[in-house]
Amino acid sequence: MWGVCGWNDSMSSTRRQRSAFIAIFILMMPIMLTSVSSTVATSFNENESGNTPEDIWSEDYINMIFPWAPANDDILQFKQYHTYET
Repeated sequence: MWGVCGWNDSMSSTRRQRSAFIAIFILMMPIMLTSVSSTVATSFNENESGNTPEDIWSEDYINMIFPWAPANDDILQFKQYHTYET
């Protein structure tokens, strides 16, 4: 019976192999693209050596005073990093 329907011939097994390959390829493509894009992104994000904040930002931006804290509070003005105790 299966021979009449064509289920056991070599053509259907080739189609199954091809569809299995395509399914695996489609499932693996996002993983491959993610790994490649992260590698490319890290190569573009490398900072040039010798750059200081003054080279990148203007003096007005570096010395900006935020309105939510006194000007002499370095932690709340983001001039100093927060610590665990603060």
